[in-house]
Amino acid sequence: MNNYPVALQSKEKKVVQVAKKRKKFNREAWIALLFVAPTFLGLFVFYMMPAVASFGLAFTSWDGLTAPIFVGFENITNLIQDQSFHRSIINTVVFTLVSVPLSVCIATLISVLLNQKIKGMTFYRTLYFLPVVTMPVAVGMVWKWLYNTEYGLINYILGIFHLP
Repeated sequence: MNNYPVALQSKEKKVVQVAKKRKKFNREAWIALLFVAPTFLGLFVFYMMPAVASFGLAFTSWDGLTAPIFVGFENITNLIQDQSFHRSIINTVVFTLVSVPLSVCIATLISVLLNQKIKGMTFYRTLYFLPVVTMPVAVGMVWKWLYNTEYGLINYILGIFHLP
């Protein structure tokens, strides 16, 4: 080791250990970022970019074919003056104030009832969760029918175009 006093040598060891931990943490952080990057990229491309584009398009007049024309707050003033917009806001608020508490209450009631020890509860649980189980089965059957080699819909369409 060094010719330093023991106290300095132990500090030097601690500094080296901290540096190793920090290097390991940085490597793990980069690996974690690599795993999270596709999700962030998807959120950015499919949520953030369209939101920003929509915000920008709110201040333009655009038919989708020609170049957008900047109109400022004209679209927003037209929207505020439109009676159907007012009605849709009222409908949305009423729907939210009624449906959200009602659905939470019903879901809580059902979950409490399904957690009770009542005669025949397994039958009721089965009946309640049957749609959750049957939906993937139905989807699987549809895909199985689509990909069937003899009479499947995909092979039929390929046959129309004389493709194998």
